[in-house]
Amino acid sequence: MKRILLLPHIKVQNANALSSPFTIGFPAMTAWLGAVHGLQRKINSSGWQEVIFNAVAVVSHRVDLQTHRGTGDYVNSIIGTGNPLDKNGKRPSFIEEARCHLDVSLLIEYKGFGKVDEEQIKEELFHHLNSSIKIAGGDILSFQEVSFSKLKRVTMQIYIN
Repeated sequence: MKRILLLPHIKVQNANALSSPFTIGFPAMTAWLGAVHGLQRKINSSGWQEVIFNAVAVVSHRVDLQTHRGTGDYVNSIIGTGNPLDKNGKRPSFIEEARCHLDVSLLIEYKGFGKVDEEQIKEELFHHLNSSIKIAGGDILSFQEVSFSKLKRVTMQIYIN
């Protein structure tokens, strides 16, 4: 039986939208894995050394890619920032970074704690998501209440024509 932790509707501002060296639009899966691994490490360092996050699934509810297309333009341009200013008060040279605002839910398979510990783990998650975790380099603005569930069996089928 698999135990699933649901982190619903996490709103993230200014996440890195680079998926690969050639594409932009949504953060790479490694960014989500890194965020969940970081969250596990924070919980482990809070006295819950036995907690392990085995797998993660990302559900995207909304993506707002920060681009601009002027009237009559053919291509979109990245809306970038040029801060901080250099010592002369001018914009420094920089590499443009694609950013996006997100509304996502994370499903995390876990082990290492039971039903009796769920309230304490919820408090830990609330604390870390509000204060010390970034997702894909973006800031967490809000999230809904964490929930726990069990799945007897998960099956995925992919059909390709």
